[in-house]
Amino acid sequence: MKHVKIRQYRLDNPIMRLAVFLLVLSTALYAETETDFSQEARPMPALVPQHAESDEIDQEIKRYFEHATSGMDTDQKRLDRIFMNNEAQTRPGEDEGSFTFHELGNKDETYRVKAKDTIYSISKKFGVKPQDIIKQNPDLETRALYIDEEIVIRSAKKPGPVPGTSVQPTYLVQKGDNLSLIARKYRTTPAVLMKINGLGPASALKTGMSLRLPGPPLLYRSMFAWPVQAPITSYFGRRYNPFLGGFPQFHKGLDLGAQLGTQFHAARDGIVIYSGRMEGYGNVIFVRHVGGLVTVYGHNKLNLVKQGDIVRQGQVIGQVGRTGSATGPHLHFEVRKQELALNPLVALGWKEVVPPGQVAEAR
Repeated sequence: MKHVKIRQYRLDNPIMRLAVFLLVLSTALYAETETDFSQEARPMPALVPQHAESDEIDQEIKRYFEHATSGMDTDQKRLDRIFMNNEAQTRPGEDEGSFTFHELGNKDETYRVKAKDTIYSISKKFGVKPQDIIKQNPDLETRALYIDEEIVIRSAKKPGPVPGTSVQPTYLVQKGDNLSLIARKYRTTPAVLMKINGLGPASALKTGMSLRLPGPPLLYRSMFAWPVQAPITSYFGRRYNPFLGGFPQFHKGLDLGAQLGTQFHAARDGIVIYSGRMEGYGNVIFVRHVGGLVTVYGHNKLNLVKQGDIVRQGQVIGQVGRTGSATGPHLHFEVRKQELALNPLVALGWKEVVPPGQVAEAR
């Protein structure tokens, strides 16, 4: 019988040693990249800049609202008087399911990480999944949270209204009624009646039952207009700052790449609360609107309005520039709820109800 010689692979074999080394290395690398949702936030590394350019805007807005709320808020009185306090008129109540300012927190927000925070604890606080936080902040896949850094949080959206309806008084079902008859009587459709009353296809109408009826269709307009028509060159969220050696920082607005000198417009009716010069954002304008909302316009070549001016949506307020820290001409545009930075792309999609008597101004 012929014996087969079996070659033994031992650790003193160079090829075997190399294979073991590569296996151990790949296991270690995999372990490092696996996200630990329970890991507490660490102090930010000393080499990473602690303050973003947007701190200038944060501090100025904070200073403004602290001063406004500490005494007579004359700007609020002017907003109420000039714009007739349309905030309450233009948005139906909670029962009608439409947008209210209390729902601003259900969009994209920024959150400043505190000591002992974990991805899991933050996800519970905002009612989102830990994986969603990672998706919004991709660099957290490969590193820990840093104390005092800002991350994007996108909360779940609440159910929206039934399009084109405004709920009005109820109707008591009479003997012999059905949805088709009631719908014809009130110039609507059975589908709309089912929607606003939560009825299913098999739901039966009973005599004396109360049904909610749709009122006249509501007209909607955009709450914010684009300040300038130009491509987006940088989005809201974490990005690498070329002026700080490529370190990641949080960008609290949109960069709109318009040509030098292009006129830009107020995104919404309001009052100018700041028009001046900052170190990072150059020439800057802040416009305050009803509901504590503020829009910011930065890197301007020229500011064409001054503090205290009343502006209307679409009014020219400045020229696009590259003042401050800018690699090229563009408009830096932000939307804030006082100090809270909101995603401008989300805000530009908001709609509001046109108040009675303003149909001609619907936009």
